[in-house]
Amino acid sequence: MSKAEFLQCLEKRLEILNQKERADILSEYEQHIEMRMKGGLTEEEAIKDFGDIDELVEEILDAYNVNPEYGKKKNILHGKKVEETVTKGASKVGRAFRRVWEAVWKGISSAGRKIRSWCGAFLTWCRSILHFPEKRKKEDTMDKDWDMMTETGTDRAESCRRKRRESGNWMSAAGRTCGWIWHAALWCALLFLKCLVIFFVWPVLIAELAAVVGLGILIVLLFMGYPVIGLVIITIGCLMSGAVVLWLVKEILFLKIKGSREEVNIQEITETKEESEVCEA
Repeated sequence: MSKAEFLQCLEKRLEILNQKERADILSEYEQHIEMRMKGGLTEEEAIKDFGDIDELVEEILDAYNVNPEYGKKKNILHGKKVEETVTKGASKVGRAFRRVWEAVWKGISSAGRKIRSWCGAFLTWCRSILHFPEKRKKEDTMDKDWDMMTETGTDRAESCRRKRRESGNWMSAAGRTCGWIWHAALWCALLFLKCLVIFFVWPVLIAELAAVVGLGILIVLLFMGYPVIGLVIITIGCLMSGAVVLWLVKEILFLKIKGSREEVNIQEITETKEESEVCEA
């Protein structure tokens, strides 16, 4: 321990005394150290001759009629109080943050389900528009076929059925082709959107990680007494906003367009059944 460190430690331990008394004591011990150094001792050896610093402080305080245990008890109590305050504060902040996070996550999940249902309804509506003309044409043709059968007999109805099958095959092929083109366009658009989202999500992810680290630092500074409560609230808000963005990104990345292959197969099976029923009739 150097002379400066020794005097600084001694001054800190004698804070209970007034400034003039501390200055006199420090000046006296500084002179003792210099005298011993002139006698051939090193600075560290001169300081060691004073013995244990705790015992030295007790002797000085006792000489000034001050209880040597006063400063120690105060420091111990102060340390315990700070520890209890930090523990309770951290527990309260943790519980509050958990409640806020649960409420926000519940809202995010509800909004995500609604957005997903809206997207599914929109895609279903687009597919229904694509197949509606073909369905309407088929119903009109069946009505005309039934009218002709009741008016002119089975021969003319059979001829109409052949014409309807020929035109129906062409319309079915055209409908399937349009459906494939439409779904291919939707798939390409969705793929482009996913690539765009992946490209722009990295800054958000980095900012989210930085906000987590910053929140931890700010909480430590808050319990140390710094006025950073506003920054803590802002950081928590940024974390929640980033969580919402990342959740929406996850929903977009896992969004899928159901292909029309199943619908086309069902349509072909339905047409085959209807044709067989008409032939049996």
